[in-house]
Amino acid sequence: MTPAAPDPLRDADAPHPRRTTALAHLLDGTLARSSDGETIGHVSNAILDMRGGRIVYVLVALVPIEESVHARRLVMVPWEYVTLDADAGGLRIAASAAIVLGAPTLDLDGWLGSTDTVWEDRMAAYYQGVGTPRAHSFAEELGLRSPVPQARGRY
Repeated sequence: MTPAAPDPLRDADAPHPRRTTALAHLLDGTLARSSDGETIGHVSNAILDMRGGRIVYVLVALVPIEESVHARRLVMVPWEYVTLDADAGGLRIAASAAIVLGAPTLDLDGWLGSTDTVWEDRMAAYYQGVGTPRAHSFAEELGLRSPVPQARGRY
């Protein structure tokens, strides 16, 4: 009986084993690209819904106009719009660069004060208002289903 060929999803000794899980902190600094291929910035953080126990937004530090200047503006992107782009080595946002860059931004120094329900409602209204069709979510791509019911009316 001939042994089966190594499976990169199963076998550590396969030529190029692929990871099926990753630590959340590995997202920090990952490039974020729009659906039209433009680099928007890099992932700065993930925002958790403390009531529902799930990631609701990815905080993206926008690419500065001048390369020598660090990003000072942040934009929140709903988690449902985020998918892994393993080929490009980053995250793909299921919206055009114009839509993401047109979202309300936060100042790097003051974003924590903006995480109230008014701000969340404003962000949800923006992404719903632009009518952006979303791709399947990162969690759906990994085949995960949250045991926590999805909140109605918010991301």
